[in-house]
Amino acid sequence: MEKEKKLVQLFYEKMAVKNYSPQTIKAYWRWIDDFCRFKEIKHPSEKIDLIDDYILYLTIDRNLASKTVCQAGWALIFLYTKILKIDIPFVDLPKPTNRKPPVVFTKEEIKKVFDNLTNEHLLIIKLMYGAGLRIGECLSLRLKDIDFGNNQILIYDGKGNKSRITILPQPIIGDLKIQVEQSRLIYQKDLLHNYSGVVLPKEVKNKYPSLNKSLGWQFLFPARNYCGDKQRFHIHASVIQKAIKVAIQKAGIIKAGSCHTLRHSFATHLLQAGYDIRTVQELLGHKRISTTMIYTHVIETEKRAVESPLNDVTENKFPIIRRIGA
Repeated sequence: MEKEKKLVQLFYEKMAVKNYSPQTIKAYWRWIDDFCRFKEIKHPSEKIDLIDDYILYLTIDRNLASKTVCQAGWALIFLYTKILKIDIPFVDLPKPTNRKPPVVFTKEEIKKVFDNLTNEHLLIIKLMYGAGLRIGECLSLRLKDIDFGNNQILIYDGKGNKSRITILPQPIIGDLKIQVEQSRLIYQKDLLHNYSGVVLPKEVKNKYPSLNKSLGWQFLFPARNYCGDKQRFHIHASVIQKAIKVAIQKAGIIKAGSCHTLRHSFATHLLQAGYDIRTVQELLGHKRISTTMIYTHVIETEKRAVESPLNDVTENKFPIIRRIGA
């Protein structure tokens, strides 16, 4: 039991040092735990030879997507090479399938989504679309990150621990200023109730623990209730995910949209407006231009406007409707 506890501690410490996101840490540990349950392994170091069997089990028996199986494989490779310091044989991971084109809303569809949102969630959704933010980046914004003077938003430690600057959407500046004021009022009430401060990133908390009660570090979208020992966190992502799902349904949009569809739409609409791809890459925070290039496929498809050859050989342009039983 002591050996297992030490492994868990080493895992979380190493992942924290490498600055992996909380989502990645949670996902990796789930796969490690699943691997140990696979053949009732007491400790991973005892069964190195089962890695390939486990990958086959995920691929064939559980029929998981190649991308999911690859994540499980990377989690085990990280465990053995970085934590247990054990050389392992080559792990034969499945080749990832071709990346699917992103789901993109038209501007008319974006407006319909907005029309079916309550004021409580509308500003967050508009900000995600207007600045191309991931849901985690948006909800993690602090008051200090909104630069009204320079019309920009500062994103710290985004995906891949990259920081960047993106645009501050002009139409919502007034609403954002009101939101900043509301957050400040919540902060003042918290001080009167001797709250424990706002939740800080681990590296900031260790170096500057007193910042948890500074105004600039308060969340732009604070949660209604405290978490833990009277600490203030931001609105939970699931609240916004549910809100946009409902809004999409009410808007009558059949596309399988989500919060991330807003980011896809932001990039596509910028390219449609004539902005160069390097600019879009910087605003999105993509490390590689090839990642941003996927949005050009949507644009090129629209430019070609290919007509079916059926148009030239069919006189009746309307679909033929047959009566049942005819």
